[in-house]
Amino acid sequence: MSLSKSNFLKVIIVILILATLTTLAVFYFKQKSGGGDDKLINEVTGLKDSNNEIVAKAEEVGLRELRRIDDTDYVWGEASAPVQVIVYSDFLSPFSLQFSDTLKQVKQEFPGKVKIAFRHYSLGMFPDEIQTANASECAGEQGKFWEMVDALFANNKVNNLNQEQYQKDAQALNLDAVKFTECLQSAKYQSKIEAQIKEGKSFGVNGVPTVFVNNKILPGAYPFADFTDSSGAKQLGLKSLISMELGTGN
Repeated sequence: MSLSKSNFLKVIIVILILATLTTLAVFYFKQKSGGGDDKLINEVTGLKDSNNEIVAKAEEVGLRELRRIDDTDYVWGEASAPVQVIVYSDFLSPFSLQFSDTLKQVKQEFPGKVKIAFRHYSLGMFPDEIQTANASECAGEQGKFWEMVDALFANNKVNNLNQEQYQKDAQALNLDAVKFTECLQSAKYQSKIEAQIKEGKSFGVNGVPTVFVNNKILPGAYPFADFTDSSGAKQLGLKSLISMELGTGN
């Protein structure tokens, strides 16, 4: 069973405190037996200072919570939907492409019950990751973010992600071509994209896609249906996990 981020940090803090107490106990008994010296005192003091610094950093990380969906996000679904699904993804990786089909199933299965936010993330594996993300944002400012998302994943399927194709997609979506081109060429949304990548890392994202269902992290391209993992263990798919959040699952 894996530990949550907050529980993991608590374990670290407890271990550090116990280490400090153990060393202090050794120091105490050495003093009682006449074996204490300045070197040991310095070691204990150094250990305490080091542990205090680590604990402070751990507490700082532990205070960071996933940013809930807000008006800076492009959102599919009703604002009042009880389950929020936040996806950190890109448009070029095969796993993100695979998960895009899972998201379509979620939309079909849970209309009115789920709201989905797409946030950008990059592993730096593909040279056009940021530019492709920019294409989605430039379409978004003309009200066609999700339509461009679908188009970009469709392009991924046929290995056709490039500037010329973005322009064709914009035309197919009836976007203002001049405005879209100017937006794309200026890398207008690069700072927003990079901020989301940095933010994602602070929430524990280290791969694409990474999904949060009501703040519960699900790394990887989680399938819609229940599945058996590589160790042979049965795992719940996204459908079951969302159903549990709605109080309708097992």
